[in-house]
Amino acid sequence: MKEKEELKEELKEEKKKGVGSKIVIVLLILVVLGLVGFIAYDKGYISLGKKETKIEEKKDSTSNTKEKEEKKEELDIESTEVQDLYYNSNNHLGVGIDENVYNSSELKVSDMTEDYKMGLAYNIFKKDINTKNEGTYTIENVSEEKVKAAYETVFGSNTYKKVAEFKLYCANFKYNESQKIYEAVTGGCGGTSGFGKVDTILSATKYENRLEIVSGVVFIDAETSAMYKDYGKKTKIKDLTEDEMTNTLGNTWETKFSKYIKENSNDVAQYTYTYNINSDGSYSYTGVKNTK
Repeated sequence: MKEKEELKEELKEEKKKGVGSKIVIVLLILVVLGLVGFIAYDKGYISLGKKETKIEEKKDSTSNTKEKEEKKEELDIESTEVQDLYYNSNNHLGVGIDENVYNSSELKVSDMTEDYKMGLAYNIFKKDINTKNEGTYTIENVSEEKVKAAYETVFGSNTYKKVAEFKLYCANFKYNESQKIYEAVTGGCGGTSGFGKVDTILSATKYENRLEIVSGVVFIDAETSAMYKDYGKKTKIKDLTEDEMTNTLGNTWETKFSKYIKENSNDVAQYTYTYNINSDGSYSYTGVKNTK
């Protein structure tokens, strides 16, 4: 009897263990199924309803690599407007070549000395200078009003500031407060140079906010009888004949080589002069850069 009861107890224990094992197995199966379902859902193999999707915006690659094309207008390089702007942007005082422009890669107005800027304004106010000869000396004076107007024609409104003195090659102009004039005493002054340049306008292009004038330039050296592309005479364009080197009335370097520059623009130096376009349509010179 006792053995039967022990046997029953053992059977009950076995049943409990069997049930527990089944529960563990079922739980493991459920866990595995859950993991599989989660992975399938995450990968998008199954759907449980609405799933938030990310929409990638396609970027127009051309908008990032291609700049907006500027509107531009080609101007007549022979027009008075273009010719005057170019002339007034160059210093015509002294002997030889303007190193400020041709012996540097760029010259900005912000880097110019006041004397140099007055030299550009002189291109305009020189016609208003009053001259009086006294023996070997010449007394010159010009009203501050004329200097201011010329200066602001080149550099823009409200750019002029009164200075105590400025020097233009041979003359020192000093300000006379009582008469509101600049005056100078000048004597003999001059010189010669065997190294010169010839320049001519190649194009004038007007954009929405600026005007660009491109000039072609060659450098002529009398000592070597050659034409060069640069001020430092590092790149020779060609040797020159005696006739090409000789300056005679009506047959100067300017007349000989201006045509050459236009016909061989890709072989010569090019300088780009830039002018801001003001709200009233006037121009303000900002600088020149060697662009070729």
